[in-house]
Amino acid sequence: MKKILLSLVLIAFTLGTPTAKAIDFDWGVTGGLNVTKLNMNGTGEKFFSSSNRAGWFIGPKIDLGFILGLGLDASVQFQQNKHNLKLETPVGDFSTTHTANFVSLPINARYNIGLGDSFSIFIATGPQFDFGWGDTEENWFSTTFRRENLAVNWNVGAGVRVLKHLEIGLGYNFGLSKSGERVEDWSDAILNGLNGNKEDYRANSFKLHATYYF
Repeated sequence: MKKILLSLVLIAFTLGTPTAKAIDFDWGVTGGLNVTKLNMNGTGEKFFSSSNRAGWFIGPKIDLGFILGLGLDASVQFQQNKHNLKLETPVGDFSTTHTANFVSLPINARYNIGLGDSFSIFIATGPQFDFGWGDTEENWFSTTFRRENLAVNWNVGAGVRVLKHLEIGLGYNFGLSKSGERVEDWSDAILNGLNGNKEDYRANSFKLHATYYF
């Protein structure tokens, strides 16, 4: 993580030099709301489902503008997600929600369309790397799941920029790698026949974000 932060600082310093004036460079603070839902893979999807739960994120962001509307943005975000899981059994349905904390690094390619000096629209897509921190094991229905230390996701999104300083966007983040997996067997009395199967889940999120550039 220190190497990532140092790299972003070096990029910002380099782009501030006279040799980089051909590149438009902005920096600011981004934050917003994420709404996350888990997708269970394997036999467990017969018994488990998930509902949307709201979390949030915030962090510094840089935006680079090249030629012909092409660009790149990157940020380092503290992100807090809510992970919900429901269990369906013959004796009733049960639901629980846990908090998951990450330091996230999204890096997006952008295409910007200017509609005058004070308004533009953009589309963006790129990878996001989520580094989990804090407790990695979660107990759901007397079953232990372990979150991955690194989850790789992909972002797609679009938005508008107003008066060169304020940017508002909406995006979707879907998991390319598993976010976690089961590390203990479920009770035979609840889920007969699942023992010995590895179950994993992926986290997908909608994101509403706002960025203010200084």
